[in-house]
Amino acid sequence: MSVTLVLMTGLLATSLIKLMDVDRGFTTERTITATVDLPSESYRDYQASRGVYREVLERMDRLPGVEHAAITSVLPLTGGGWGDMARIAGDNRPFTQLPMESFRWVSPGIFSAIHLRLTRGKTFIQGDWGKNLALVSERTAKTLWPGKDPIGQQFSRGIPPPRSHLLSWAL
Repeated sequence: MSVTLVLMTGLLATSLIKLMDVDRGFTTERTITATVDLPSESYRDYQASRGVYREVLERMDRLPGVEHAAITSVLPLTGGGWGDMARIAGDNRPFTQLPMESFRWVSPGIFSAIHLRLTRGKTFIQGDWGKNLALVSERTAKTLWPGKDPIGQQFSRGIPPPRSHLLSWAL
């Protein structure tokens, strides 16, 4: 029993060491994160909180030694975020039959801040603040538009919103 326990511990330790070397698709070296929670009583709408986040980013960019500054609602691989159904134009399936996708918001610069490689399309730029744009994973693109080029396609979250609220995106 003792020999088995020692062998299993060794195998587990070896697996954990190998897991630390797996390419996550982004880097965390020389990266500092912080949580910023704005009080909902003072920042009830998106416009008010967006202004604060932009100001925080501008101040961080001016700090000596800062190479990249960005904000995201959920850090990669930390879980959380929110899930919602995704609907493409012309999809009339009931809400419960739509694919469930994970959503998070990010500021321009997040991809360069964590050195996240983009497969296709383009990342957000400073002029994109406040626009209804989205970047989707390859898995989501294959789910929503199987066999089609996803670049320039549109989708909405959940129940169909007014046409002016459709989200366009680049992969």
